[in-house]
This record gives sequence, structure tokens and C-alpha cells, in this order.
Amino acid sequence: HLAFHFAQLFGQFPEFRARGLLLKGMLLRQLGRKSDAAAEWKTLVETDNELTGLQVSAAEFLLQYGGLELEQGNPEHAAELLQRSAQLDETAETRYQLGQAEEQLGQEENAGVNWERALELNADHASARESLARLALKRNQPDRAEELLTPILNDRQLTASTAYLMQRVCTVQGNADGAAIWQARTEKLKNREYIRNTMTQLLRDDGQSYWAQVIRSYQFAEAGNWLQAEHALESLADEEDEHEFVRMLRGAVTKRGQLPPIDTFPVRLF
Repeated sequence: HLAFHFAQLFGQFPEFRARGLLLKGMLLRQLGRKSDAAAEWKTLVETDNELTGLQVSAAEFLLQYGGLELEQGNPEHAAELLQRSAQLDETAETRYQLGQAEEQLGQEENAGVNWERALELNADHASARESLARLALKRNQPDRAEELLTPILNDRQLTASTAYLMQRVCTVQGNADGAAIWQARTEKLKNREYIRNTMTQLLRDDGQSYWAQVIRSYQFAEAGNWLQAEHALESLADEEDEHEFVRMLRGAVTKRGQLPPIDTFPVRLF
């Protein structure tokens, strides 16, 4: 990996060692090698505890490191890092992740306080709203959970997890019809999220393959970048037995029209 090799060379210079360690950790994390990434960042903190010579602010690095430790199942260390980050620069994301760490440590009250603070800093923080809604349901407060979730129900980025929480809200409220509606939405969103995750994995595993080009074109078109979408399709042969999803995508890109629904992507081929 050329970027990783560059990071290693970069870190050989004493004055740039911390920067090299940061970059190596970032690359390793992107590659899914989380324990190796955490080891690089542990060395970074030991090398430069003040975190003054990095490409990002100390608060941002500590937020990323704390999030990584959460993913690694180390909530106690994560909480320490996130507390330090919040002291340097309090953000909604830092408070949200600190709440996640405290929840894993069994500190439910503290977690709730941090999630509430996250919403004070950013009322649109969907994950904080979800976490507080889960807490409200645990306390048998379905109306409070619904109040928390309502602002993000019409969001184009509505997730399966939010829909599932609304299904639970309706169930606890005794609203069987509402629960059935939200159950159907949950399943549909789960399928879409699975397809998008599969697309991301295909791009990562073989970015130059036929289907990677199709996915890239679709994503460009979704973002309104029609010329890039056309360019991504140019290298694909226009065949008679072309998959229906690709034919529909070609037509949409050519006419700048409606894209085929993501649900029609042939995920079963993979």
C-alpha cells in the first residue's frame, strides 16, 4: 500500500514521527486492522502526550482514538480519551460517544446526561436521539421516546435502527397497526442498508471490476454528478444480455432521469 509506505517513511524523521503514527493508524483503521491502528495511536500518545504536532487538532485525534477504543471493546480507556477531547473542544459527537462508553460501563445516568448535552450542542444528532429513545423505552416512557424520534422520522437518511425503535414505541403504546407499518419500514431499510454495505465492500475489494464501475456510476448520479456517472459507464460494454439494473442506470444517466431503485440492485449476485 503506497500510502502506508509513505507514512512509514514520514515517521522515520524524528520531527514528523507523531504525524507518521497518526497517518499509519488512520490507514490501518480504514483497512479494518483496528488493533494495529490502536497500537500505532497508543505509541503516538506515548511519543507526544501534548499532541501538538499533528495534522489535526488534539481534540479531533482524541475523539477518533476514543471511537476506535469503543469499537475495540475498551470503554474505560475510550471514556478517558473522550473526556479529554471534550475538555479541549466540546462537540455533540464527543458527548455522544462519551455517553456510549459510559453506557457500556454500566453508567446509565451519566450516559443519558451526555446524550442530552449532545442534543443541546446539535439538535439534529440522530444517534444521540436514538440512544435517548432507547433509554426512554427501557424506562417504559414510550411517549418520551416518540418525542425524541419524531424530528428524524422524515429525514431522507432515516435508518433501520430508528424505524425499529418506532416499531417498539408503537408496540409499547398498544398501537398494533402502527407497529406493523414500522416493522415493514424497518425490513425495507435493513435491505437497503445491506445493499449499500455490499456496494461499499465491492468497491473496497475490487475497485476496477465491472460491478464496481456500475456502483461508482450510480453513486455519482445519486449525488447529481452526471458527467462522472457517464464516464464511469463508458468503459462498460453495452451488451444485449446486460443486467436490467445496468440498462436502467444507463437510461437514467443518459436522460438525466430517475435512477433505478437501489432495492433492484442485484445483491444476490455477490
